[in-house]
Formats: sequence, C-alpha cells, structure tokens
Amino acid sequence: MALSSMTGFARGQGLTGAYAWSWEVKSVNAKGLDLRFRLPTGWDAVELPARARAAEKLSRGTVYANLAVERKGLQSTVRVNE
Repeated sequence: MALSSMTGFARGQGLTGAYAWSWEVKSVNAKGLDLRFRLPTGWDAVELPARARAAEKLSRGTVYANLAVERKGLQSTVRVNE
C-alpha cells in the first residue's frame, strides 16, 4: 500500500556489534528534495550512502534525519597525550 502525505515521522533502532543506533526522520512538504543530516562526530562517512538511499526512495520534501549512536559494553577511557 503506497502512502502519500504532507508530513511524516519515522524512528528506527537496532544493534550492530557493540553499537546501539537509532535514526529519527522527519519530513515536511516542499517542491524539491532537501536532505539535512545530523550525525555524531566521526560518523561523516555514513552521510553519503544515507543521502543516496534517501534520494532513491524520496522525490520531494524537506527531510531531517538524525542518527544517534551509543557504544555498549565498553568503558570509555581517557588518555593524556603528553
């Protein structure tokens, strides 16, 4: 069943290895396609494949996508580089 709407919201989450991730995507009506991504620091390589995948599925709208990533089970350590 195909759906068409002026606005939309979606949330997806999962686990991959030691990482728990969640995507939140919001869209509003627009004449063209405008994709805006917020990614965690150091995860910039995810943007190009995500942008290409979104452009395959979407034809128009302003889309805001937010990725949150948390590393599970590992203690963070601080090391001073003298």
